[in-house]
Amino acid sequence: MQFHQDTNSAKFQIRSYRSGQITVNTETYGQPILLDAQHLIPWTPSLQTLSIVDWEPVLALRPKIVLIGTGSDTVWLQPALLQPLIDKQIGYEIMNTGAACRTFTILTADERHVCAVLYP
Repeated sequence: MQFHQDTNSAKFQIRSYRSGQITVNTETYGQPILLDAQHLIPWTPSLQTLSIVDWEPVLALRPKIVLIGTGSDTVWLQPALLQPLIDKQIGYEIMNTGAACRTFTILTADERHVCAVLYP
């Protein structure tokens, strides 16, 4: 087995995920968060109350892609709800939170400008 040194330079790195908890650096979060390599912001809208105006903090980060981790199961969002991302030509992927955490780690290690909205 070969080992490789972790060269991810992101200020905020996901260290672990299990249903209901996301560990970023040394802090564990049990509530939704908005995360990119340099910012960690509490995310207040629930999946049930999410509206198009809630994307403003995401748009302010100017990502190329947004990962939406919807908990232990994938919950599909209505396309109209994603219109602010589409209008700004920001790619998005909806997946379960475990997959979103793994994808976020890979993309930040590759220095891609990605952000994630993660529901534990």
